Amino acid sequence: MPRRKDGYYEVTAVIDGRQRHFYGKTKTEAISKRDAEVAAYERFPLMNDHILLGEWCSAWLEGLGDSVTPKTIESYTCVMRHITDAPIGSIPLDKLRPVTFRMYWKDLLDSGLSPRTVAYCHTVTSTALKQAVLDGVIPVNPLAAVKKPHVPHTKAMALTREQLETVFSHISNPVLLRICRFAVVTGMRRSEILGLRWQDVNFSRKTVSVNQTCLVRDGKSAVITQSTKTTSSRRTLSIDESTIAMLREQKAYCLRLKLRLPDHKACDLVFPSENLTPICPNNVTHDAKAAFKAAGLPQFSFHSFRHTSATLLLQAGINYKVVQQRLGHSSCATTMDIYAHVMPGADEEAAKVLEALCT
Repeated sequence: MPRRKDGYYEVTAVIDGRQRHFYGKTKTEAISKRDAEVAAYERFPLMNDHILLGEWCSAWLEGLGDSVTPKTIESYTCVMRHITDAPIGSIPLDKLRPVTFRMYWKDLLDSGLSPRTVAYCHTVTSTALKQAVLDGVIPVNPLAAVKKPHVPHTKAMALTREQLETVFSHISNPVLLRICRFAVVTGMRRSEILGLRWQDVNFSRKTVSVNQTCLVRDGKSAVITQSTKTTSSRRTLSIDESTIAMLREQKAYCLRLKLRLPDHKACDLVFPSENLTPICPNNVTHDAKAAFKAAGLPQFSFHSFRHTSATLLLQAGINYKVVQQRLGHSSCATTMDIYAHVMPGADEEAAKVLEALCT
């Protein structure tokens, strides 16, 4: 291997059908560069295809298929627009560096995007890049060295009994009122309530079971899915006699709809639309928000009924584990993290108990 006129040594190798040249001040350095590049190509054959970040993320989303719920796909697609529709999406995967994302996350935050949204974008993008590593497209995930934006913890807002009655008095639609009352009594999620079927209601045992959900499709319609948010979301809840009576009213309403619509398709939903189709969850959210605003409580939303259910139970002394199971949280730790502020005097009570035991 002769030395070049410029003092460097040169070696070549054919990589991906193209001849590549490597230089070094010594023969060992030139050979080392060549061998490293050849080894990298053998381990990551797609790295030289210069796949763009936006292209990869779009392909990754399409490849998720049935592995996640339609709602999750919609959520991922929405947040991924900050990647696929932005200049950062035009950067080849092999050119991405941790600093690329650090600067971009800062730009998004400075533009007014919430820390929660940027953190979510970080999580989804990192998951897509982890798959790129597993598929041999890139050697490492650049986001692994980037700290996710801090999301300030917000306390779950619950309504008082007086506020509940106030907002209920501003709901003129009897079906919406029953849905809202049912949400407080059960603590069920919006999607779980709208996906509830009559076969999931046991009138004799006074229970309701969560087995499917109703999700938003394309932001304006609804679709029933046999999946739930988590495996622990599949659960059976006990309900009181007043709620049973309310469900009987709702069943009579559904029967009247069926008589009025003789050509309707079979519908077993507890809370269907007037056309005996699934209610779009966004419509319930919108109507509930209007009721809160009319009641002078614009800071609350439909999800506040779930928080209220949990808060009232905890304040009544119900064990965290029971509340966790009713809410369908995956762990008791999740419930405690969200509702720890509900029991501010618990530590003082613990001190009194210990004092009594030790004196």
